[in-house]
This record gives sequence, C-alpha cells and structure tokens, in this order.
Amino acid sequence: MSYKALYRTYRPQTFDDVVGQDVIVQTLRHAIEHEKIAHAYLFCGPRGTGKTSIAKLMAKAINCTDDNKVNRPCNHCANCISVNEESNPDVIEIDAASNNGVDQIRSIIDQVKFPPMQSRFKVYIIDEVHMLSSGAFNALLKTLEEPPAYVVFILATTEPHKVLPTIISRCQRYDFKKVDHTDMAKRLRYVMDKESITYDPSAVDAIISLADGGMRDALSILDQCIAYSGDHLSSDIVNSVYGITSVETKLKLVEAMMHKDVKTTFDMVDTMDQNGVDLRRLINDLMNLFKEAVCYLYTGDTTLLQMCSKTQMDQLTHHRTAHSFLEAIDIWLKTSNELKYVSNLVSYFQVSALKTMECFDKQMFEPSNTNVQASGDMIHQPVAEPSNTITDAVNQDTVKPIFDAMVEPQQKSSEAIPSTYVESSINENTTDSEESQSPQPNIDSISLQPLEENHGSTNVNHLADDQYIALLAGSDRQIKHEETNRFASLSQFRSDLNSARLISLLEQCSVYAAGNDFVLVTCPYPDVIDAINEDKTEIELEKFYRNAFRESKRIYALNEEHGKLLRQQFATLFRSHNLPQPLKVEFRSFSENTTANDEASALENKIKSIFHDNLIIKE
Repeated sequence: MSYKALYRTYRPQTFDDVVGQDVIVQTLRHAIEHEKIAHAYLFCGPRGTGKTSIAKLMAKAINCTDDNKVNRPCNHCANCISVNEESNPDVIEIDAASNNGVDQIRSIIDQVKFPPMQSRFKVYIIDEVHMLSSGAFNALLKTLEEPPAYVVFILATTEPHKVLPTIISRCQRYDFKKVDHTDMAKRLRYVMDKESITYDPSAVDAIISLADGGMRDALSILDQCIAYSGDHLSSDIVNSVYGITSVETKLKLVEAMMHKDVKTTFDMVDTMDQNGVDLRRLINDLMNLFKEAVCYLYTGDTTLLQMCSKTQMDQLTHHRTAHSFLEAIDIWLKTSNELKYVSNLVSYFQVSALKTMECFDKQMFEPSNTNVQASGDMIHQPVAEPSNTITDAVNQDTVKPIFDAMVEPQQKSSEAIPSTYVESSINENTTDSEESQSPQPNIDSISLQPLEENHGSTNVNHLADDQYIALLAGSDRQIKHEETNRFASLSQFRSDLNSARLISLLEQCSVYAAGNDFVLVTCPYPDVIDAINEDKTEIELEKFYRNAFRESKRIYALNEEHGKLLRQQFATLFRSHNLPQPLKVEFRSFSENTTANDEASALENKIKSIFHDNLIIKE
C-alpha cells in the first residue's frame, strides 16, 4: 500500500476529532440532532482550517443511519463507510477551480432532478467556489435557492468576498478561524504519539509558528520533518528543513545592528544565505520581534511575548525606546514590500540592516568622558561619581532598590507609601540606626536660578540630592507611564524646526520619574544632561511641552549612576518615615508680547554695541 500523507491519514472522522472550530461543530451537531438541515451552506476561512473535512463529516452525518442521532456520523453504517472510501454516489465533490464554466453548472442542474441512489440526501460539495465565473454563479442561483428537498449544497472558499452576494444570501454562512496554538499543539502531539515519534517541545512550537493557524499545513510540515529526522524531532531539524534561524541567532543579529557592528552583521547575513536560510521569512521574523519589543515597552506584559523570553526581551529593550523599534519596523516593512523588485536579495537585506543601525544610533553628542585625539582614536576616561550627601549612611547591599517599580511591577509593600509609583518592598536588613542617621530635607520650593553655575557662558541648573528626593516624593507611577508614551511619540513634532533640537535631546533620555508638574529623565551622556539643564533650554522645553501636550512640565536630567544612588536615598528616608513634602514647581509666565520685547531689546543692545555714540534712536 502506498504511503498516505499525515493530513489525509488523520483527517477528522467524527466531529470530536475536529480541532479549533468548536462553535461551528456545536451548531452543526444541533442541526443534525433536531433535523434542521439547511439546503445550502457556505464555509469560509483560511486554508487548512477544516472546511472540506467538516463538509465531508456533514455529508456523512446527515446520511448516517445510526439510531442515536447524537453519535452521527457513526462510521459503521454502509453510508458512512462508503463516504470514507469515497465510493458513495450521492456525495459529489466538485473542484470549482477546474470546473468553473456554465456548462459544468448546467450538468449539476440536470443531475439535481434525480433523487439519491442509496442515501437520504444527495450532497454537492463545491470547493473553491469563488473561482466560478459570473455566468456559472448566475446559472446556479435558482437551483441554489429552491433545490429539491433531498439536495444539500456545501460551498467552501478561502475568499468569500469574491462570491456573489446573491449566492451568500441563499446559504447559511460559517466563518472558520485559524486553529489556536493550544489546540494545534495538542493535535500534533497526538499524531506524533500515534506515529511513535519522540519530540522536543520547542519543535512543536516551531511547527506551529510556521503553520500560521492551518492544521493541514502543520501536519504537512510535520510529515516533511519526520522524513528528514526519523524517529526524533527537534527545533533544529525544523529550522534546517525550512531554512529559518533560531531565536538566539535573530537576537544576535539584532544586537549587532544595534551596536552598529557592520562586519558581524554582514558576516551573519552571508552565512545565513549560504546555509539556505529563507531571508524573506527572516524579514517577517524581525518585524515580529520588533513588534513584541514595542508591545513590551508599552505594557510590560510578558504574556504578549511569543518569540523570546522575558530575560531576552529585557536585554533587547535595555535603554531603547519604542520609537526606535517602530522606525525599524517601517524599514523592514518597506523591505518586505519591495522584495519582488530586488535582484540581489542579500545586498538589499544588508542595506536594510544599515538603515536599521541608524534607528538605534540617534546620539547628537559624544560623551564628555572621552577625549578625541587628532588621529581619531578615543581615550576613555573614568566617569566622575556624582556628589552625594545622604548615601554615606546607606549600605547598598542592605537596601533593596525601591525604584525598581519604576521599571517593572514589584510586590507591594505592606506599609503606606506616599509616592504612588513606589510598589516594591525595602530590605529588612536596614537598621534603625542607619535610618536615623539620614537627614530629613526641608524644602518648600525649587528656585529657578541655578544652584551651580557652569564654567561656560550659559547657566546650567544642578539640583541637590535633597531637592531630587523632594521631587520624587511627588511622583506618580501612572504619570510616568504616560510620559514614557509621550517620549515615544516625540518624532511627530520634528516638522517644527524650533522643536527639532529639543526632540533630539529628549530622545537620548529615559523617563526616570514623573509627577503633575515635572518629568525627571536619566541619560548616560553628560553633554546631553547639561544641554537639557541649561536655563535657556529649560524655558524652551517648558514652552514646547505646553504647546505640544497642553500641560506645564519642568524637565530635569541627571546621570544614570546618580539615579541609582537616589534610589537608595529614597529607600532609606522612606524606612525612617522622613520623606519630605512633595515639591511644587513654579513656572514662568510666557506671552508673545514678552518674547517680542525681549527680542527687540536684544536687537537694540546689539546695534548699540556696533555703532556706539554714532547711533541715534528715534521713537
């Protein structure tokens, strides 16, 4: 006996065997049980989801002679056996792709006049019905509307929008859905157990990913992989057979692009091409990976992750913004759309990789802790530790960082916490003596004048640690989440040239904490921090925020290492119940007249400096 493909061998023989279409199965079972059989059905849905299989089950069930209607089809009576053997003269399958003319439909109309030969119903299963010509559809209309009582039509199609509305209105329509991952995995494991095939769970996940919701596709993929591997199936075998890469390889490629490592990126792409990797499929996988990164940055929900683990995603998104990943998605989406015009796929893939590098390389300033010599070599100098007035009394190992809640949810503390974004607990090892040594800040307001003046001509505002702590006492977790989303959408304001510089600065930062009147950001680049904290830039940022988001917010920037120290200061003060009152930021009042007067005065002073006593100003 010749070999029979798995999807044919394990085609459902009863309604209980059907995978992933519970609603449709239940409806048809009730119709059979109560003998409410319609004269025409339309089965719509993606390929490989069970349309033809359920059509055959329906043909068997309505002709089954078992006394218990609930058990139909029984697969034991003469009618059921003849349908299974494809020898029943009253069940006629027609492929509309090759029989799509008016003549073939007229032949069906002529045959409909004759009653069934051995069954109760004569069933016509017309597959790919959308392929019928307009003339064939019109010829079928009258018969489909009022067929003889012993005739049932079952139409199946993957493209219901191509079926005439007059046909659809004469049928009971059932929309099939893609098979759920859980149901598909259960069926695949059942088939492999029946075939005595051992397997790794990761191999099942790989097949499900390739099948894209089609049970027939999944069984065909399994069939091919078994032919290659023999008695054991692993994810590496699936990847080899279908030319796809592992998650680890994809992450390594993305990391190389993020770090602007051109050589590693090109070498990996060349190696993949030589090993027969399907670069078109890889492009789709990269888009899905970037999409999951955006979803994770927006929500922090690990249940949305299907391609990689939480640890891998944390590493991928570390110090990255959702905006960067969205830009990368746009690049690869454009690449996917233009593949049909490309002659050299590898080179085009590499060009897209170079574009992606720019998405994650938006720095406008070089870090100030590096000196660039004339030869172009960079000599890295150690970064100076930020000033600290409180942390001497805190042992870093004894305090669990309370600010972790700003990055991801933690277990809530049993004590009442005034700052709503703080949700983690503090290590019990912190002693009362250590807590009592921490001073309690006493601050009422933040002065708009700089506490420290930069050596340059521009004032740079540096707040003291106790002022930062007072700011954080008024922060809110939900507001921080909203500000993070705003930062991710800043690129929409780039069309305004006056805002482009401000946006370029903010895109280098991550939101550290936020309140009703402030946003505290961290950044690894001192030049960017100084630029944001300049008195002039503070004013511009306040104006920008007011115009863009209709809110008054003051933006402060600090070093990432400094932010880690502030975590521990805040934790110590919280444990000793010494948190200061939240600060209320005082804002400048802006008006167009004031701005115009300032500009006029500046212009007048500049003219006076040029002409001195020779200048006469008339009102």
